[in-house]
Amino acid sequence: MMNCLAVVNMKEPLKNRNTFMKERSSLLILLILFVNLVYGQEAIDFTITDTKGETWNLYDELAKGKTVVLDFFFADCTPCQKFTPALATLLTEYDQDSLIILGISDRDNNAKVKEFETLFGVNYPSAGSEGGGDTTTNLYKSWFSFVAWPTYAVVCPNRQIHWDLKRDTNFVELREKIQECKGTVSTQNIYKNKVRTYPNPSSSNSTITLALSNAGPYVVKLTSSTGQTILKQLSNESNMLEIPPCDNGIYYLEILQEKSIYQSKLIIQNN
Repeated sequence: MMNCLAVVNMKEPLKNRNTFMKERSSLLILLILFVNLVYGQEAIDFTITDTKGETWNLYDELAKGKTVVLDFFFADCTPCQKFTPALATLLTEYDQDSLIILGISDRDNNAKVKEFETLFGVNYPSAGSEGGGDTTTNLYKSWFSFVAWPTYAVVCPNRQIHWDLKRDTNFVELREKIQECKGTVSTQNIYKNKVRTYPNPSSSNSTITLALSNAGPYVVKLTSSTGQTILKQLSNESNMLEIPPCDNGIYYLEILQEKSIYQSKLIIQNN
């Protein structure tokens, strides 16, 4: 009887220890999820080899201060074919030392990816299944939700990832996330009262003229004094802006253009 009691007493602490370890692991997982929720999710590192045989590592590119756009696609995807030329054009608007796009296909071999690159003007590295595209996609599927193809993400130099950005040929949301990334926009690149608008004061449903020092496409955002977004759109080299219906008051105009943010006030006075 004493031996049996001894056996029971030896196993019980081991059982309690295993339970404790499982509970601690669960708490750690919950803590990681909470941190990701509050502070933003961190991108998972990966390495791919593009169709030219060049190797690309995500964390290595981020360490250079670059923002990385991830383009999860496959060659026979009709929306991928539609948006890819516009994505290639977007890349030309940024300094190569500040932005890179990595195309990742989970089901196409190198020959198929090369054909896709030629047909749709891809000017950035792309990897198929032979270059680790399938492994990388499966890795991200285990952490993130793939709602549709293509799936776009922006990874900042601090490894924070903005996942599943809106798919449109203007890439308004994607451009905004690029501008938000550390290393792409710094406090030195924010210019207050550098956008001249006239007439100012203006009124709803009118058109104002923006006097910008730099040419090229930009994202324009108009917010109220309470922080409500009134207007957000991509303007392609046009300096004319139509004001939507809004109440009298002070509004804040923000222009995001490549590495710079220009801010100014706009007064609305309706008759």
